[in-house]
Order: sequence, then structure tokens, then C-alpha cells
Amino acid sequence: MKTRTPLFFSVFLCCAIALHGAVMLPAARAAQTPRPAGIVNGKTEGERRRQKDSRVRTCNETGLCAANEERLLLGSKSPKEVFSALLKGCHAQRWLNNDVVLKCPKDVSIPGATTERVFSTQDYFSADQITALAVQQQNIKGSGVRVAVLDTGIDPTHPEIAARIVEQASFVTGATPLDGHGHGTHVAGIVAGAGSAIHQDDNGANRILGTAPQADLLIGKVCNDEGWCAEGDILAGIEWAVGKNAKVINLSLGGGAFMSACDGDPMAAKANWAANQGTLVVAAAGNGADTTPGVSTPGCASKAVAVGALDRSNTRVSWSGNGPALDVMAPGLGILSSLPCAVAGTCPEAGYGWWSGTSMASPHVAGIAALVRGVNPSLTADETRTVLTQSAYDLGAAGLDDSYGFGRVDALSAVARAKDFDSDGSPIPADCNDRDASVSPLKSEVCGNGVDDDCDAAVDEGCAVPSPAPSSSSFSSSVPSASSVSSVSSASSRFSSSHSSSSFASSSRFSSAFSSSSSQQEDENDHEDNDGGQYSSGSRQEREREREREQEGSSRSSQQDGNDHRACPWWNRWIPWSTDCRPQELPNPPNRPIEMPPGQDREKSSSGQERDTGNRDR
Repeated sequence: MKTRTPLFFSVFLCCAIALHGAVMLPAARAAQTPRPAGIVNGKTEGERRRQKDSRVRTCNETGLCAANEERLLLGSKSPKEVFSALLKGCHAQRWLNNDVVLKCPKDVSIPGATTERVFSTQDYFSADQITALAVQQQNIKGSGVRVAVLDTGIDPTHPEIAARIVEQASFVTGATPLDGHGHGTHVAGIVAGAGSAIHQDDNGANRILGTAPQADLLIGKVCNDEGWCAEGDILAGIEWAVGKNAKVINLSLGGGAFMSACDGDPMAAKANWAANQGTLVVAAAGNGADTTPGVSTPGCASKAVAVGALDRSNTRVSWSGNGPALDVMAPGLGILSSLPCAVAGTCPEAGYGWWSGTSMASPHVAGIAALVRGVNPSLTADETRTVLTQSAYDLGAAGLDDSYGFGRVDALSAVARAKDFDSDGSPIPADCNDRDASVSPLKSEVCGNGVDDDCDAAVDEGCAVPSPAPSSSSFSSSVPSASSVSSVSSASSRFSSSHSSSSFASSSRFSSAFSSSSSQQEDENDHEDNDGGQYSSGSRQEREREREREQEGSSRSSQQDGNDHRACPWWNRWIPWSTDCRPQELPNPPNRPIEMPPGQDREKSSSGQERDTGNRDR
């Protein structure tokens, strides 16, 4: 059996203390009578409950399974492999898209299975620190964008977030979506808190105003009330959120410490899968860097956004996850947000608390991602990640660095970048193609490329229409070539030779047409000429000269004509499928004047009879 580094993803208990008495103020009373400044030191209170490491654990270490049991993750749904596990005493606890979570007797060996890991859950006006207030003043608040918070559950009655919850589900066996820990409710308030109550802390007047206060919340309980999150439950929650059309998933949980992208890790692979489906995963970077540098999974996934924690002066706190996999930073020290009243000890009044950790930093960024996707719904998950990282306010060493990533997330710059993704100075909706900087209302139309370059719903307007170039066929038909004239001449010669007296005698059709002798035919023609027929000797000479002129300048002569009228054995002309030559038209019956089409040559046989040489235009 394969084993992983024990990973019990704890809820990066950046979790603030459940403050007592004056700290957990009832919502209504706090809004009417703000407490004096300096009563609460949010930084101190937040640090008291923060999870201090990113070590991954197992179900035995966290009490999620009995001492004689273990939970395995089988990377296959093959009936044969599952049945084999069942024969060894295992039970299928959860079916995923491609995996099965098994509960098995301890130390049983299941081929292809790995030990299921368990992870942990990882304002002063923090929304203002990341310029989210300036964006909200433009009435951009994430309206209609679905954000999934996969955590310890939710207090659905809390006045700061109750109106934003659209759906809930629990993936923890035997549990409802209710939050008995507080971490999930606290995270949800950072994303979408209404800011309805004012509280005083060491920084002055404070309230819970989420970075996307009009976003729709999908609540998935994947961690128990002690803050432990089984790997299979997290994976199931991600699949559920994607199926519910979430545009952003916040995972304020994780474990391990990776110094580079960890796409081979199952949690990271699932985050990348979600991105490929159009859902961006924003995750905490971890809280154990003061002892073990690195970024926790799934934040270390190449398509996820790993978020580290800053204090109020934009300085990275020492325990915040770091390394090449770190993407951006956000406030994470002494953050005020909502808590269930049972956790805060203020029932029936709503509870509040100051907590610290990258768990608090991550939902700040998830809310800004919702703002970005709200102003430009066409952006993909990968493009949204690009907007967040490329618009960040640079901190630490210039550019990307291991301590601050790309810098502190900046809502105002991110929204501006989302409106003008190609950075061509023309935002949507005026820009008809915001992924191509060469297309913009500020550009001029480029002729001949078939593109609406200036976004005026027209292509190549104002461009001169070029005259169509003459085709080779039309040119050859209008200007006779030497070859065409030569072919006509040779065809006439071949046709004349093929119509010898023996050929005509062989063909019954031609012999009937020319049954009279050549001398008799000429006598009849002479008789017609003397009677004023249309073929008098003078007019015949004029017509022959006219035909010679037409022959030299005929617009219809071509190489094809020469080929079509080439001579061939007489029998081929009467075989329908023969392609060697085409049948010639029958001559007019005897004793009738033969009308000459333009361009036809005539020549006399040895008997003096005029014969058609076959150079007819067809």
C-alpha cells in the first residue's frame, strides 16, 4: 500500500479566538453603540487561535476513524478492484468522479490505494487595504457571481451573510452544513459580508464588509467541527461546486509544504481540473513557513491562486507560506469577520471575531476574483488568474519573488484589467475583441484582412474594391493563341483526310447523305447559283475571304475547340462512351444550301465538291 506524507488538512486555524464578552458584540447593539477604540487588539486576538503549522495528518491522528481502522483513497472505480477491496473487509464510504474513499481494517493492503490525508483549515477594514472599497463605490460588488466556500460549514442566520447564501451541502459523514467550529462562517464573511455592524478595535472603527458583498455563496461543509478536513470530502466538495456553476472556489485549508508547482498531488490535480472546467480555485498558502518553508496543497497547483498573508502595513508575516508556488498576498492578520453565536458565546445575538492566518487572506482574493468575473464574464479561470497576478501591487523584490509572489492583490487594478484584458486602451463593451490588441475602436480599418479592426460592425469599409483580375480562360478565349490557330488548322486537315471517298462509302449514314456523285452535286450547286441561289461564284469568294478574316481574329477559337473537333476513325464517332473524339454534326441533306457558321473552313475535293472540314464552333 502506498502512503503519502500524513496530511490532515487542518483549517489553517488562522482562526481567531472566540472573543468573550465585549469582543463578541451583538450585531444590533454594536451598530448603535460602537465600543471605544483600543478595547480589542485584533492582531493579538487573531494570533491566539491561528493554526501554527501546515503538517498533514491521518484520520487516526485526528480522531476521524477508530484506532483499528484507516481510510484509503482508491484511484479507480473499477468493479474488480472495488470488489477486491470489499472482500478484504473494506467499505466504500464515498464515490467520486474517478476515485473511491474506502474505510478499511487497519494495515490491510489494497493495490492502487493510498492513505487518505487529512488537512486543516488554514478587519481592521481589510477590504480598504486591497482597494476593494474603491471598486464597490463604482457599484461593482460581484452581483450574480457564485463563490463556493468549502470549509467547516456556515451559520445561515448570521445577519452579515444570510442573504447571500444560495445553497448548502455537507460532505462530512453524519453532519449537517451547520458550522460548529466558526472557521467557515468567518471565511464567508470576508468574501460577502454586508458590513452591517460597526466594531472598534486597535485600528479604530471596523466592520465586516466583504470584498464581494453581493456575490452568491455556495456553502460546502468539507471539514468537521474540530477543523479537520478529509481528503475525499474536499475532492467531493470541489466536484459539487463545479457542478453548481461556481466561478470561484475558496479553500482556506491545506497541508504540506511544496517549493514548486505540485500538479502531481491529487488535491492539486483536482484544483487544476476545476480550472479546466471554468472554476478558479483560490487557496491558502499555509501557516508553517517559519518552521517549514513552502506552499501547501492545493494552493501549489499551477492553475490555482496561492495566497499568503500580510499585516496591516503590507509586510509579510513570518509564518505565511512562501516559495516559487506563491502567487499573491492579502491581509491575514487580525481580520474581523462573522462567527456563529455558539462559537462566540453571544447567542441569541450574532457573533464576531478577529482571526489570523492565510485562511483569512485567501477569501479576500476569492472575493476580488468574483468582482473580476462579474465585470467580464467571458474570462476563463486561467485568464482570471492572470488578471489577479498581473494587476497585483508589487511588494518585496521587483517582480515575482518567493516572499510576496506577484505582490498584494489590488481590486481596483484587477477590475480595470478585466475590463481591458488585452491592454489596448479600449475597455469592454466598446472593444469588440478584448483578446486582440490590434482590434479596438481606437484602431484604423486594415484593408483586405476580413476583420472588423475598428469595431464599427463593418469589415474593410472605406477600402477600394480592386478590379477582378481576368482569368486565364477568359483571356485565352478573347485573344487567340498561335497554338489554338494551329490546332484549328491541323484539325481541319485531319478532318478533310478522314472524309475521303472510302470513308464516306463505309458509313451508311454519310453514304445516304452523299449518295449523288460529286459531279452531279456540283451540277446542282451550279444550277442553284445560276438561279440566283445564295452561293454564286462571286459571293462565294467574298464569303471565303470574310471567313479567312474571321478565322484570324475569331474570339471563340481555343485549344479546346481544336481538341473537340480532332479527326478520328469513323467508328469512334458512333461509340457513345468513346472519349477519343466527338461525333460530327450531320451535313445538311442533299440539294439544300449549306449555311456556313462563322469560322468554318471549306475546301474542294478532287471532284470539285465543297466539303465541310469540321471547324465549327460549338
